[in-house]
Amino acid sequence: MKITKRSFIGWICGVTLLLSSNVFSQGGSLKDTIWIPVTYYDFHSNGSNPEFEREHPTGVSKGMVQTFLDEDGRPVPTSNPENILMNAYMKYWYRAWEDSAKGDFTIPTYPYNRTDGRQTGTQTILTDTSFINIVIKDSLRFIRVPGSNMYRYDNANFFPLDAYPPPASFGVENPRVVPNHNYAFTMHLSFKFTKTDDAQIFRFRGDDDVWAFIDDSLVMDLGGIHEPAVDSFVVPNRLVTNTEYKFDLFFAERHTTMSSIRIETNLFEHQPPTFIFTQAQDVCPGDTTPISIRVEMDGEERPDIAKTAVWEVLPGSANDASTVKGNVGALKGNILNFIPTEAEDSVRIKVSVYDSIFKKDVDTTIVFWVTRGCHADHIVIEDVKIADNDTTVQDRRNNSPLNQITISGTATTATAYAVVRDKFGNYVRLADDEKTEWTSVEPIVTIATGDNTAYKGIITRVDDNGETKVVATEPGLTPGSVDLKLSRDCIIGLRLKDKDGKLVDTIRMTTDDKATYYVEGKKSSDGSWITTEATWRLTSPPEYTIDPPDQNTQWTLDPTTEGVSTLVLSRNFGDCDSTPSKLIPVIVTLGKINRVEINIITPESKRIAGDTLRAEVKIYTADGLVPGSYCFGTNGKSSQKVVYNDTLRYPTSRTDLTPRIQVKDAWTDLNQGNSTAIKHDQCFNDGIDTILFIAYYAPFPYDRTDSLHRLRIDIGNGITDHQDFRLRPAKAHRLEITDEDLKPITAKEIFNYNQSAKIYASIIYDKYENLVTQKPFVDSWYTTGTINKLDAESASGFEFYPGKNDQIQTGSIVAELRMDNKDLVDSIDIHVNTIPAEINDVITRDTNGNGFIDMIELLFNKEVILTDEMIHDFKITYSSTTFKVIDIVKTDNSGTKYKLIIEEEVTGTPKTDLRPILTTSSGSNAGFKDVVNKQTSDGVAPVVISAQVLIKDHMNHANDILTIKLSESVKKSDGQKLNVLDTPSVTFSTWYKNPNSSDTTLVKLLDSIPEYMSADYSVVEIRMTNGRLLGTDNLINIRAENKSITDLAGNYPDPNNIKVPVSVVNDVISVIPVPNPAVPSFAHTKAGEMSLVHDPEAMEYAKKNMGVAFRINIPYPEVSKGEKLSCVFKAYDHVGNSVFVSEEENIVPESMRSKNVDRTDLQMDIYWNGSNSKGMAVSPGIYRIVFYFAYSMNSQYNTKIPLNIGFKK
Repeated sequence: MKITKRSFIGWICGVTLLLSSNVFSQGGSLKDTIWIPVTYYDFHSNGSNPEFEREHPTGVSKGMVQTFLDEDGRPVPTSNPENILMNAYMKYWYRAWEDSAKGDFTIPTYPYNRTDGRQTGTQTILTDTSFINIVIKDSLRFIRVPGSNMYRYDNANFFPLDAYPPPASFGVENPRVVPNHNYAFTMHLSFKFTKTDDAQIFRFRGDDDVWAFIDDSLVMDLGGIHEPAVDSFVVPNRLVTNTEYKFDLFFAERHTTMSSIRIETNLFEHQPPTFIFTQAQDVCPGDTTPISIRVEMDGEERPDIAKTAVWEVLPGSANDASTVKGNVGALKGNILNFIPTEAEDSVRIKVSVYDSIFKKDVDTTIVFWVTRGCHADHIVIEDVKIADNDTTVQDRRNNSPLNQITISGTATTATAYAVVRDKFGNYVRLADDEKTEWTSVEPIVTIATGDNTAYKGIITRVDDNGETKVVATEPGLTPGSVDLKLSRDCIIGLRLKDKDGKLVDTIRMTTDDKATYYVEGKKSSDGSWITTEATWRLTSPPEYTIDPPDQNTQWTLDPTTEGVSTLVLSRNFGDCDSTPSKLIPVIVTLGKINRVEINIITPESKRIAGDTLRAEVKIYTADGLVPGSYCFGTNGKSSQKVVYNDTLRYPTSRTDLTPRIQVKDAWTDLNQGNSTAIKHDQCFNDGIDTILFIAYYAPFPYDRTDSLHRLRIDIGNGITDHQDFRLRPAKAHRLEITDEDLKPITAKEIFNYNQSAKIYASIIYDKYENLVTQKPFVDSWYTTGTINKLDAESASGFEFYPGKNDQIQTGSIVAELRMDNKDLVDSIDIHVNTIPAEINDVITRDTNGNGFIDMIELLFNKEVILTDEMIHDFKITYSSTTFKVIDIVKTDNSGTKYKLIIEEEVTGTPKTDLRPILTTSSGSNAGFKDVVNKQTSDGVAPVVISAQVLIKDHMNHANDILTIKLSESVKKSDGQKLNVLDTPSVTFSTWYKNPNSSDTTLVKLLDSIPEYMSADYSVVEIRMTNGRLLGTDNLINIRAENKSITDLAGNYPDPNNIKVPVSVVNDVISVIPVPNPAVPSFAHTKAGEMSLVHDPEAMEYAKKNMGVAFRINIPYPEVSKGEKLSCVFKAYDHVGNSVFVSEEENIVPESMRSKNVDRTDLQMDIYWNGSNSKGMAVSPGIYRIVFYFAYSMNSQYNTKIPLNIGFKK
């Protein structure tokens, strides 16, 4: 693997670098608080000013000013006298008196009434101080809205001049007005901003007059003396991106007693995080180099963000992830320790932080170049094949020691070089010119050095044959050595071996591989093979990192390109006549592709929905871009196909807009999300290919949550890359009217009698239904039909007031916007009701019959319209419990009946006679009067809440007593109280539940029982005189079809009312054998063995005629106090001989011994296989069985249970 020095960004020794993140930066400074300069003009509020604190019309008035500011940047009164509203002399409102009104003895005149604000004329007076003012410079403090790039100034009592007592202002001039404030002032707010591609928004709410201008052009018109009014705008797309514009806001407070202002905008721009790195000088292999990071965002240093930085070593370097360590071992934090081990190599490290404003990761990549080794450690004797004056480093980068020097035949000398390397094997330098010494262990050679080149050893033979070790030393370093052989033999043949000593006939490797090969020569004297030097030659391709040596015993082949060639080994040096050679075929294939990069080359401004975009894809091996032609898929060098994804999923409502992609001249759909269904053949030339793609979904730019597309490529084997990008909407195509919160109007708008006004706005979509802009500058709004005309209108919306009407009004509200290619129009239907409806009744319901309220029925005296958005307007409570409404359902076409679907609170015991109370809010929006604590009517039918059978005698169940409890008091359908003479089976049903499923079967276990044992309003007792056995696998509910009972409110039981399981209580200790007679069997347990513990499979085997199961019902001991229950089992034949005996100290199951179950029933199954004490099956006949039960702490419960059981063949 050849590593060459690449161009890079990153460290320059001793320099601090600032790297920008790779997201779009709007520039500017964004802080938690921003102060915006304003200028106040304080006027007299004592009535001397003809346009302030005078009788006036009320309401928003459009058109009071001209469309453009004057040459001084001040608003100009309208030239239309009909639109003047006491503002004819507003030329003095936003100028200092000394520079404007001083010397003007004229004033405008007005009717001064509540209906007309037009100018009636001009009057000359004796003074020029009617518009005298005091100029005050100040600032407004805007605070950033958490988690966004919006700023807000909000003041419901906007009287800033109260802070400036006279003489800094005129102060409070009308003390009879309460509260006392400094009224009658204007304000001018001005700043510059840069137009961006993202939506830039300005929202305002306040009073009185407000006008906003961008580039001296009117964009907001809220003139007039009025209560707080709302308007907003989006910076027009006609403005040029990255161009600076001036913004001016003119405000006037002209009449007591209220003044409020609320501004929210993102014209103050967000600057995403930028990274500042610092690194020490002289990065050497083995040195720990701390890399520190500082993060700046919105003009401030953010150490809190820097501490969250995540570092990642990108693939493609010999210095892998193990060479870096974070603050606490993990690659996270503001400090990274870089410890390179491979010299002359580049390292790519990515660092990322989270931008909480844009809600995405921001990252940058730095590339380091590691220099040659710095710390000398040892000497390696090599054949570096350089001239004495050659100081290049590249060919010495890799450790290539000589393992043997041979001087054979008539040759007399050999040359070697002493190279200094660090502990990792990186090249540091050649050995010291003066201090290096060469020695031989045996005196069979002499070693000389050149002048000023002591690193070069010239070895001369003294003897004909022999072996020695040549050593090169330099003070302070580990010496280097090499074996040397002398021989008069000539080499007559050559062969090649690998590092494991295996003969090599053909070299096969990839460009990722690196292997060292050794040459052996055949001696002329005896034909043996010895390590020898040879000349190595390899034609290109392939290319390689380390040049083949002229005279060496070994060579490390590290190819960088693929190709087929021949390695030629030869010996044409020395004085022998023989010049042996060896040809070795070399086949190098491409190494593994380890990296892919994708880069969208279409400029950001042209990434538009529906347009064809272009991206460049590059593939790399460890050596760089893949050379030549490389194809994936069918007939390619890799059978793996390429997968592309757009991970930003499109809305489910837009399944028709599937993104498309062109790869290898073929258009297909582009996978969405994490899908890999569509795969591509793709070819690259010199590692590069270009793809085309089309995307359609462009989330509105202001909504930064999940609004970025991510174009992702996967070439297999975990090799992926992606680029995030923002898609811009196409041209405007459709206009849609919305509410004030920009939610589309999807149904007819219903207004109630005298309902408050509603503000409408509009939005524009492109032809792919992407939002282009919010609140565009609509050319006109108007109404049709019988509904009222617009109350207040602006370019970005209007306010509609339905009024008080004796008749229902219908019609439409229409918005029109004229475009170059076509006009965009939208309308919404309006319905205005007369006097509101009332709620006649509120009824509880239980739709599934489980005894818990799950619905409230609403009955109105006339039509209303309820929507799902109103679920929070209905509050239903009972005591401390609040019922959650989850849906509203209309139940008939008249609009007078609705259902409130309730989230069931299935906890505790059903209580069907609950009567919660209902409180409503915002009923006027639906056309009815709100109610407070209106009690509901009981509409929930009774259910069974418990059924318990008391077993009096296990041999005769006719005395068992069944107790049924109901959820509320009931009566018979004729209104009478339940009577003991009533028949139980008429009112109640019994069921059998399959233990292996949820299936239930009707079983008539109450038939033939003529009457109740006792009957109360909510509890009945039944003696089971029919002798039928009720068990835990039975269920009981009310028999609804007979309609025999209702609750006191007259509600009949639901046909699907809940079935309640029967609980069993034993009044006696019982042991019941199953079956009787039984058949001995050793299929389940061994002969001669019996355990007095619960066996869950006992009944299953017994029912198959395999042994006998004893069903035992007995009170638990007081296990919480440590009490035990012992048991002895004895079996006798018919003459009294003992057949089998078994004992157990404590039969309470282990799992129950620590639980608080004292005095409840213990039910268990004991199994006996029918064997005697000798391990043989008992003979057919009758056997007497005796169980002895003894309590360790309560002996009064000790008992003996005898019974007979038969055995058959």
